[in-house]
Amino acid sequence: MKTPVRTRLLSALLSLVMLVSLLPVSVFAAEPASGTWEKVTEAQEDWSGQYLIVYEKGSLIMDGSLSALDKEGNKVDVTITDGKIVGDYAKYAFTIAPMTGGWSVQSASGKYISGKSGKNKIITGSTPELNTITFADGNVKIASNNTTLQYNAAATNGTRFRYYKSENQQPVALYKLSTVPARESGIVTDLTTLQNGDKVVVFNPANKKALSSVYNGFYNTGVDVELTGGKLTGYTDAELWTVNRTESGAYTFSTAEGKKLSMDTSYSSTPLDKANVDWELSAAATADCFYIKNVGRGSYLEWYAEKNNWSSYGTIGSNEPLFAQQLYLVVAESPEPGQPEDPTAPLKNGDQVVIYNPANLKALSSEYTGFYNKGTDVTLTGGKLAGFAEADIWTVGVNDDGSYTFSTADGKKLSMDEKYSSTPLDKAHTAWTLEQAATEDCYYIKNVGRSSYLEWYAEKNNWSAFGTIGSNEALFAQAFFKIQKSGIVTSVSDGDQVVVFNPANGKALSTEYTGFYNKGTDVTLANGKLSGYTKADIWTVGVNADGSYTFSTADGKKLSMDEKYSSTPLDKTHTGWSILPAATENCVYIQNVGRSSYLEWYAEKNNWSAFGTIGSNEALFAQQLYLVGDETDQPAGSLPQEGAQVVLFNQNAQGVLAGQNDNTDSPAVNNVSAQITDGKAIPENGGVVFTVERSGEYYRFRNETYGYLCSNGTGNNAHRQRRRRLDRGALLRRRGRLSAGEPHRQVQRQVQPVPGVL
Repeated sequence: MKTPVRTRLLSALLSLVMLVSLLPVSVFAAEPASGTWEKVTEAQEDWSGQYLIVYEKGSLIMDGSLSALDKEGNKVDVTITDGKIVGDYAKYAFTIAPMTGGWSVQSASGKYISGKSGKNKIITGSTPELNTITFADGNVKIASNNTTLQYNAAATNGTRFRYYKSENQQPVALYKLSTVPARESGIVTDLTTLQNGDKVVVFNPANKKALSSVYNGFYNTGVDVELTGGKLTGYTDAELWTVNRTESGAYTFSTAEGKKLSMDTSYSSTPLDKANVDWELSAAATADCFYIKNVGRGSYLEWYAEKNNWSSYGTIGSNEPLFAQQLYLVVAESPEPGQPEDPTAPLKNGDQVVIYNPANLKALSSEYTGFYNKGTDVTLTGGKLAGFAEADIWTVGVNDDGSYTFSTADGKKLSMDEKYSSTPLDKAHTAWTLEQAATEDCYYIKNVGRSSYLEWYAEKNNWSAFGTIGSNEALFAQAFFKIQKSGIVTSVSDGDQVVVFNPANGKALSTEYTGFYNKGTDVTLANGKLSGYTKADIWTVGVNADGSYTFSTADGKKLSMDEKYSSTPLDKTHTGWSILPAATENCVYIQNVGRSSYLEWYAEKNNWSAFGTIGSNEALFAQQLYLVGDETDQPAGSLPQEGAQVVLFNQNAQGVLAGQNDNTDSPAVNNVSAQITDGKAIPENGGVVFTVERSGEYYRFRNETYGYLCSNGTGNNAHRQRRRRLDRGALLRRRGRLSAGEPHRQVQRQVQPVPGVL
């Protein structure tokens, strides 16, 4: 890691520069984007929407940006013309949403507001509170707990918006957001134009390096970007950060999986989801740039050019441009950066792929033997590729001319040099094109600068390139396997496999039922990884022609609702569901299209159900979607984790290890017959369960009764020893089976195995 001490000289000029940096951000502010807010002049059947709460006589709106709303002066001046307010006022607005018996009113700062019976005050909270909204005699009335939202114009009593127990104050009006101009991607110069949920690229303009969510060791990698004509190119999805503003005014920067850029309690690195996730932004001395300062540590984000990575430091040193960062807003409607115009292109910018040769089942590794890329053994079963490692995953980039780059985790590109047939990293020619191969579903991958085709050179057992496609076409016919990383998502695609779970209660939606209702499976989300779910909790997503979704079991049955009742059975009348943003961050509401009911973890009944409105306990309806992707750290057929409980199955003996025999000179372990059925081991009585221990790449197996599994000096006999020997243990390879479970004494039981064959 980088040492915390670095010699940096501050000049008098720099001191002056730092004073300039403390000026308000508005010094660099651009014209805010305008929206149009129109007065509501009649009763609404559905009050849902975004509104300004207005005292018209004073041309004032209630300030919804405040975290403490019940205060004097909770107002903002506006101009009202012909029943319209035009301007960038979304940061002061309130969102009205339906709930049982009425409506919730939520401020832009995230506070739900209500009144208190017999009191003049505003009650704020984190969960929806009931309001009624009526319209009579030309006026809107927002009421809660026998109080009415009004404006007090009397200076002696404090001018403010508030719920009042009597209706002696000034009435308010509602102005609804009707139109908002399309936002465009571009450099952020005014922080007030940022909205929660915006996606940005953080980059250092002096060195043209973007902050990636991919790490090289402990530090964020830097991705080469180019700013031309106000448009930034070269970044991928891994460089997109979701911005959110906290109640304290700090910012967070989150990955697509919801992990936050942070700093730990020590070191200068900026990992994900450590102790300090809040950042402060201030105007930099360099125009249109910001200093990004970690609130908890007081360190500034820095492109550490000397080390070629991102880091942080406690002061802005003599090389100020390393700390002066720019924010590039990426509007969702914009085309993906660098994506080719051809929608039929097989690869998109940011895709992560394994490149492999199907004829020989060899994946292209980013590791080398001498000058040539190694080949990793892979298997393809049921359309799923297995056996690849992190070193075999390449990130796709799309150039302006439609050619491709293939980059390692630390940003180095597959290439060819000016001579030789090898394919090293970051040499002269990094661009590749794809040509449809004679072999079905395969491509020829051709280096643009050298006109050579990527080849699995079977004779030499490595990857290489050659100028023509030779007589053995199969060596040049390569395939791509796109990687999906597991993690929390808020949008899904056709064919995705997901776990639907309620984060507030840690319950996953099961395909199994108790009576008429779906069971809930206990799950835990830690460091972005969901654990505890089973195959019965995995749903396959389908996309209907109208944009609604289906959720199907492994045997193709769809989650649904019938014409009546609140249960969610399989394959009944209404199988379409909408996925809507929830008030809870990174959550969604899942609404049945035909019945308009929302999927709910019904905590009181300990099962899943549905209800027509999102009630006062919004957390029961706020669900998360966990994408079950292609894991390289623990794929099917992987070795067990420390602490796992297993029985040891031998394929040839068709049995598991049992008790030790009586031979004291050359002890051995007895065999107990076992059957493997549907991936589960069913031993006869006497099978022994071991707890897995690890020492580096070596494993030990311990049983509470018998001790450790070991061998004699020749390695010919397995036996038990009460104390752990000081040897390394066993080095496991993929043979036999390990199955998890308990000892079998009186009855036979099914034992769930660790997935795959060892």
